[in-house]
Amino acid sequence: MNIHIYVFGPPGVGKTAGAEFLPKIRTINEKLYVDYKKYAFNSSTNPSDIFGAETLVDGQVKLIDGPLTESALKGQTFIADEMNLSSNSI
Repeated sequence: MNIHIYVFGPPGVGKTAGAEFLPKIRTINEKLYVDYKKYAFNSSTNPSDIFGAETLVDGQVKLIDGPLTESALKGQTFIADEMNLSSNSI
């Protein structure tokens, strides 16, 4: 599919459930298992929370992938749940 989908509407109409079903459709259409990552955004979400960050591991700098980066690298669907709750800069 390789497209971005933006779903909006009132609470309780199944937006997240629908988004979680899309990888299942891809699994059927592409005849391979397609998983998804979901991140629940909030007002304190930082770019490093979704992209990843560098950290020290045994004295060496190591990049820890965030859920968006990890899903992109694996060809998975990424669900940005409640993204409207994050700041405009995100």
